[in-house]
Amino acid sequence: MKTHKLLVYQWLSRRYRGLFLLLWLLLLLLAVYDFNIRPLFDDALWPLVWVAWGASFILWLYYVLLLRRASVEIQPRVLLLRGPLRTMKISYGRITSVTSTQLISHHNPDQHKGTTRTLIKEIGGQTCLHLSLHNFPKQYQSRRFWYSPLLFSEVNPGLLLVVEDWMALSRQLEVARAEWHQTNKLRRHGDKRSLAARVLDENPLT
Repeated sequence: MKTHKLLVYQWLSRRYRGLFLLLWLLLLLLAVYDFNIRPLFDDALWPLVWVAWGASFILWLYYVLLLRRASVEIQPRVLLLRGPLRTMKISYGRITSVTSTQLISHHNPDQHKGTTRTLIKEIGGQTCLHLSLHNFPKQYQSRRFWYSPLLFSEVNPGLLLVVEDWMALSRQLEVARAEWHQTNKLRRHGDKRSLAARVLDENPLT
């Protein structure tokens, strides 16, 4: 299995993990100051301080740990799209073409706001892969909410994969798709190869 990190999430992780860590440390220092030097918060505010402190720590973990696991994985039978909290399996049979493109060709920054708009402007010109799909898997509608909208093209139905080495990913995808189609062809028509040929394919000489 070959894994490529999704740079959209890597960018978000780098941008926000330091911010939430700083917020967590600031709230901690204010709490220590309140307890040991001079009261800053009355009793009514303390629950909110603790909630904010806990939330900032959870968000820091999310941006440090969960976002960094986001990747696309080449598996023998499916392409695995791994988000921070969910995964989606896409059969190679659904992929009609794999082409190089740019994120900004599929997402107009003026139609987005906030972080998403900034992200498009910063990495939108970077070469990525567009996987054109003739249809999405059934779990697409229920799980799309869990992924960045920048993973899905607004122009042509399919996936946008911004990775460090798009050429390597493209080659690996083509090999996986070819093997998938060959395997399915043999299943449909029967494997007419000799026993020796099948054994060599399953246990290649090195």
